Amino acid sequence: MDQELAVPWMGSSSVHEAAQFYTDIYYGRLATARDWNQRAIEAAKHEGGNDLAQAFQVALATAEAMYGDSGMAKEDLKALPASLPDKDVEGDIGVVLAMIGDSNGAQKVIADLNKRFPDSTFLRIWAVPSVQGLLALRSGNSNGAIEALNGISSYEMCVPLNGTLFTMLPVYLRGQVYLAAHRPQDAAAQFQLILDHAALAANTPVVSLAHLGLARAYALGGDTTKAKTEYQDFLALWKDADPALPILKEAKSEYAKLQ
Repeated sequence: MDQELAVPWMGSSSVHEAAQFYTDIYYGRLATARDWNQRAIEAAKHEGGNDLAQAFQVALATAEAMYGDSGMAKEDLKALPASLPDKDVEGDIGVVLAMIGDSNGAQKVIADLNKRFPDSTFLRIWAVPSVQGLLALRSGNSNGAIEALNGISSYEMCVPLNGTLFTMLPVYLRGQVYLAAHRPQDAAAQFQLILDHAALAANTPVVSLAHLGLARAYALGGDTTKAKTEYQDFLALWKDADPALPILKEAKSEYAKLQ
């Protein structure tokens, strides 16, 4: 039976729709997740919660970017204004843009936020290091990417005030950077940290993809036995996932090569 996420908006009529949305993205069911996401957005707007509706939209784009569907992530962000009143949500937009390779867009977001919220702790420990790390990685500077993301080390368990954002997302990104830098032990430590605190990150792609990240780290380090186990755990978790998702296709191909 699916594990359903307990969401923090208990007084909101969008709570059921949000719970279903997060449950579906956790299990890689992106098509149905989009439907529940739209319902959550409509419910939030009905209550006058435009900020919450925008946050749901960004959460969907974040999942799409993590799953390799950059085109849809970009389309979902187009519906949002260039500048948002919720700095946390706008910061996550910058992270998503960096994930899908829109360096100019990501830099513009961070510049806007730094100008409007120069003293924001969230930007300093979450959005800025994540964007800087991803952009450094894309430019081929893996050491610079690691240095940027190490800025979150004292705040790894930080839970965003906006409950729509994915807790421990910067930790996941740091694991990705370590993989790209061919540092499997360091990468494994990041993904294991997430799994050790799975209840904190709840039903988000950060947790489900941590299994895949750990599998890749073990495979990179030459531990085929542990890698197989983690690939099996991930594929079992995503047994009903949308088969066309790029990251699922990659996982199946990588696992097959270990046989």
